[in-house]
Amino acid sequence: MKKVALYVRVSTPDQHVESQLYDLRELAAQKGYEIVHEYEDRGVCGKQARRPGLDALMADARRKKFSVVLVAAFDRIARSTRNFLQRTVWASSSSAAEKAWRPGMRWGVCS
Repeated sequence: MKKVALYVRVSTPDQHVESQLYDLRELAAQKGYEIVHEYEDRGVCGKQARRPGLDALMADARRKKFSVVLVAAFDRIARSTRNFLQRTVWASSSSAAEKAWRPGMRWGVCS
């Protein structure tokens, strides 16, 4: 059974991560993955390169605590192309990154 981590992020404190977590938990169950940890950042814009939840996820990936990272959309990881590419290089060297797309998810800009 593959060990996976979930990462969720919302840009403002009044938003909720529960719908992202629900979809990711469902995907993990469908694929037979074992969720070892759920990382989250609430009220944090994706333009910020340093985030407590993402930093913890990266540290645990270096420790090989999981082999797959599930995210609701790639923009949960990064907003800028440069930051996304940095994260992608990290993900390809540390673990497998997987995207779970859910209907209604859209790309947006943090203010």
